[in-house]
Amino acid sequence: MSQLELPCDLSALNREYLLALNYKRQQRQPGAPLARVDPHLLPGTFLHAYEMEQRDSIYHDMNSYSYAEMCGSMVDMDPYRGKPRELARYIWTRFHGSPPHDATQRDSTLRFVSVSCLNDFFVVRLTSSPRAPNKEQMARFRKTLLPIQTYTERRRGAFAR
Repeated sequence: MSQLELPCDLSALNREYLLALNYKRQQRQPGAPLARVDPHLLPGTFLHAYEMEQRDSIYHDMNSYSYAEMCGSMVDMDPYRGKPRELARYIWTRFHGSPPHDATQRDSTLRFVSVSCLNDFFVVRLTSSPRAPNKEQMARFRKTLLPIQTYTERRRGAFAR
């Protein structure tokens, strides 16, 4: 397995996916309630993408009964590196092409969202109510994210020279 790398800033990716999601929902159902990013959903979303990278396979979290979860893979991340808008649109479009995933994206009762992506896999989670903070999960998220962020920044710095 290659070194894990963030394709782009996760906050920017979440904002861009949210913009695409709300735009498409409003096209289909004007006046639908707007979705918003749930920062307490992100740690679990990221950790699931990380675990899929470790296993090198797509699978759903067995605890996903409290949220809708959509998982996907990428053959080539390079065209989307450093481009959160393009990556968010790619993710939205991939799920739009699958009727069950598209129904999930269109479901305006799922108003809280989080998206995460690493080298080969991405995860989107949506829920109808905001998540409560989970201190244990947040600690694991920070511990896992830090070396990946450091590697990503070093690598991008090397390309800038």
